[in-house]
Amino acid sequence: MPDQRLPKPLATALATAYAHAAAAREAVEHRLASIPPQEKVVAEWQRDTVGEAARDYPGHAVDFFPVQTRMSREISKLSRYREELPERLRAYACALQQMKIVALEVDQLAERSVFKTAMVPRPKPDAALTMIAWPKSWPMSFDEARTQPIIRDRLPSIEPVSLTPGQPDQVDFFVSIGDHKLAMTARYGSGVEHFKSEFEEYAEGLSSTRWRAILEAIRCDIRWPLLEQHLTKSSPWLPRDFVDEEFGLRGSLAKREALSDLLVQLSPNAARWYLAQMPGRIPTEDSPVRNLELSELVAAGLVRVGEMMSVEDMLQGVPFPQVKSLFTLAGLKAPASFGLAACRFAEVRAVRDESYLRVWLEEFLDPMGYLVVLEPPSFTREERLGPRARANVMVSSLAMLAEGNRGALSIFE
Repeated sequence: MPDQRLPKPLATALATAYAHAAAAREAVEHRLASIPPQEKVVAEWQRDTVGEAARDYPGHAVDFFPVQTRMSREISKLSRYREELPERLRAYACALQQMKIVALEVDQLAERSVFKTAMVPRPKPDAALTMIAWPKSWPMSFDEARTQPIIRDRLPSIEPVSLTPGQPDQVDFFVSIGDHKLAMTARYGSGVEHFKSEFEEYAEGLSSTRWRAILEAIRCDIRWPLLEQHLTKSSPWLPRDFVDEEFGLRGSLAKREALSDLLVQLSPNAARWYLAQMPGRIPTEDSPVRNLELSELVAAGLVRVGEMMSVEDMLQGVPFPQVKSLFTLAGLKAPASFGLAACRFAEVRAVRDESYLRVWLEEFLDPMGYLVVLEPPSFTREERLGPRARANVMVSSLAMLAEGNRGALSIFE
């Protein structure tokens, strides 16, 4: 029988594995319990649609839009519940398997006396995880669940695409605000009309956001030369209702043109989507809708998808207790934060091979469910932020000028 006391780091790792398996089982039980009531709801709507509509939407016929929406929503909910059940069963089967592997590795490390720390009682799993770990009444066996394929149709397919370098045409144009006719320039004239339209909608109160105009200003490198000159002053006026001094003048403009040259190679929607993101990991459902747009972003080196994710990328999406366990089971001191884990991850790599790390991390994160948004190739963070901040200052200044703000008039002095 395994030792009833363990070094505290190993006890924590084992308890974390038990908790993960317990949570996975709870998810299965919750879905099993939610399907029959939802089946009953759908059956009632399908059996007596007129009666259900009269009860919940009195005075309205079956073709009333809210009635049709309600029926569609109830049917979709049942379909989603049924689709989720095999995934949850697979996740629980894998968690049980992982729990046994962790217990074995914990015992091996305990025998080698790797950790010279205080001894604590060995944690015990929930009775449900050991006595009846897999009820016979469940819709599939453990072996069937363990081999269920991961549903990976969330991610659009990535096709090879070639990007064509942009040809700057340096267009001069005007924006009229009140009595002012402002001379402006665009490195790429293709975005001028879109920029003007988005700004006018915001200025006239037809849109609640100025960011669509800002994104277009970044994409096509649109500038207001008079403002550029004004911002060279030692203490320039800034549209402080929108930006403070630090944000308004932050970053570097050294690659302002290079950023525009990169973005115009993409379709406008792909470029605007990218500019609206911050580097990091995001769910695939937040990705561009069309496959071509995502393929363009991958070709430009602005996004990594699915299996292109490195184990370092995946680490950021794994619950921190599991990250600590990964270090502990490698015989290493657990990190105190995600930042330290990232800094020290090379220590884990020295002990565990790529295959082991991927299998471990995929237990907690399906890489196909995420995109990784990157800094532009060869850009620093400040070089990406500089054009964004400057475009924000420009559009915000135009907005305040349209409002008749007296401070904005100082730009003309």
